[in-house]
Amino acid sequence: MSEIFERAALVTPIGGLFKVDDAFGGAYSHADHPMFAAKASGSRIIGVDGSEYIDLVCGGGVCTLGYAIAAVDDEVKKRIDMGDCVSLVDESYITLAETVVRTLRSADWATFCSDGHQAVTMAIMAARYYTQRKKLLFFKDSLGGVVPVLARADDGGVLVEDVCNNLYVDINDVDTLRDIVRKYEGEIAAFVATPYLLGATRDVLPEDNYWKEVRHICTEQGILLIFDESRTAFRLSVGGADQYYGIQADMICLGRGMANGYPIACLAGADRYRSAVAGLSHTEIAWRSGVACVAAIKTLECINAADYEQTVRYRAGALTRGISDAAENAGRRLAIVGDGGIFRCYFEGDDGSMMREWCRLMSKHGVLISPVGECFVSYSLTDEDVKSVVAAAERSFAEMNGSNNKKL
Repeated sequence: MSEIFERAALVTPIGGLFKVDDAFGGAYSHADHPMFAAKASGSRIIGVDGSEYIDLVCGGGVCTLGYAIAAVDDEVKKRIDMGDCVSLVDESYITLAETVVRTLRSADWATFCSDGHQAVTMAIMAARYYTQRKKLLFFKDSLGGVVPVLARADDGGVLVEDVCNNLYVDINDVDTLRDIVRKYEGEIAAFVATPYLLGATRDVLPEDNYWKEVRHICTEQGILLIFDESRTAFRLSVGGADQYYGIQADMICLGRGMANGYPIACLAGADRYRSAVAGLSHTEIAWRSGVACVAAIKTLECINAADYEQTVRYRAGALTRGISDAAENAGRRLAIVGDGGIFRCYFEGDDGSMMREWCRLMSKHGVLISPVGECFVSYSLTDEDVKSVVAAAERSFAEMNGSNNKKL
């Protein structure tokens, strides 16, 4: 693996995915260089050195079903033989739109693009076009991105002008939300939010009736409520997180999780916004890729199976209980926040170093967990996988305690 890392250093910017002490890639590794994958299947990844890992990262959440799922990939292989990205709209695009509308309770239409960032950007443009307003509301501490309007003001390459119309509010702070809406009455186009705060440093669940109050405020002030489900899609509810919270979002953004990782994303919404979206410039590749559309159709068919939501919730619950008990037995103050098939672990009072250490130890014992503590549950995760993860957590906590005792 060190040889691959040396090759990467010559032709890629070292950082992000490759930096050993940074969040992703390197921090999984219990060696002095990042790990690299050779292949993956179901809930597991096999590294180039032959090591096998139960994966709770799921490609950043996009592998909803797991890796190398035959029900999806077999159809993709058939579609490849028919040619892809042809110059006419592929019928599978229409079939996929019909499937999305049947799946998401708030959707009357659907259109497609290449990734979640594009879907959210399209939603913002449509909201501004529809309302003829400039300003946008976001959660404080929400994750940014490579699209300037979605980035944080202190991110590299972001100009003041890129985010000058952005307003920020804490999740669950309805009073401040009302104050902001009053201050900028008639100026806010949309509230763009994940169903709960998936933050750069923390995750926070919505309090009871929070989204119902937000929905009322947005409706009263003509502000579109846009749910960004690029990472949560179907893990809270197959019918959409807005349905789960008892409301109707104006538009919903889905990422590559809708296609089990294949490069397609979706913007869906209520009928009254159809013409605003139709007035935007669309990414041609999404119109033309039958392969990505077929992957999404088959993924949604699997997700709509009767036991998908219950299975993912059950396994996530078993994981969180097992990891929490292991931490408590080891005397570790670990908090777990999440819902459905996604959760995040925190060590209380940690500056990040403790989580990175635990992450490295977990990888040593055959489990991949994001070094920011975020975990995704795929449909492929088994009961035996859950037991193995809990056992790895017990061993990792024991090693952390042993290391601390040696330092003392």
